[in-house]
This record gives sequence, C-alpha cells and structure tokens, in this order.
Amino acid sequence: MSKENATRIESTEIVPMFPTLVWKSQLARDSYIPLNKKLKKQIYQLTRSTPGLPVNSKLQTEQTLHLLPEFQELNGVINRVVAGFLEFLKISYEKFEITGCWANISPPGDGHKPHNHPNNYLSGV
Repeated sequence: MSKENATRIESTEIVPMFPTLVWKSQLARDSYIPLNKKLKKQIYQLTRSTPGLPVNSKLQTEQTLHLLPEFQELNGVINRVVAGFLEFLKISYEKFEITGCWANISPPGDGHKPHNHPNNYLSGV
C-alpha cells in the first residue's frame, strides 16, 4: 500500500452553511498529526527565507505548494476527497487537477475577509 493510500480519512459530511454546500472530510488522528507536522515544517522552512518579515505578521506562501514533493501525500488525500465529492454530486469528468495550493500564516486572533476563487469549480481549506 502506498503512503498516499495509508493516510486515513475518518469521516465525511456535508455542512449546509452557505447556499453552496461545504464538504467536510476529517482525517483520522493517526493520519493528520504526522502529516501536519511534516507540512508545517516545510511551510516554515519556506517562510524563513522571507527577508525582513516582522514577527506576528501575515504571510502567504507561493501558490505552488502542490508541486513540492513534501505535499504529494496531501495531494493524494485531496484527490480522493474530490473524487468522492464529484461522485456524490454525480458529476462525470475525465480528470481534475490542483491548480494552486498555498499556506497562510496569520498572527493569533487574525482571520480572512470574505473572498472568492474565480475560475475554480472547487476550493478547499
């Protein structure tokens, strides 16, 4: 079994929060703890190279994290979740692709303003 297939999804549910449904998938604890640790290490290594960044400032990485080897396990999880979501919606497709993936680092208590991702059928967080 590949490492990608070993990452276990614990649950999936639809959350009727907006006019657009939110598809929520929860990874199993024994999957997300090591995955988060690995991804956070890589993200912090990438952001340390940002010169002159004040402490507790907002930061967004480049939008190409999905191309890095360290993110391939996450890509596999995303691909499985998206395939399940499209199957649930009964949407046929030849293929789908991740076109952008980035990380945001914000100081405690900070948040994001409402925004959209034009030209994308699905967005994830």
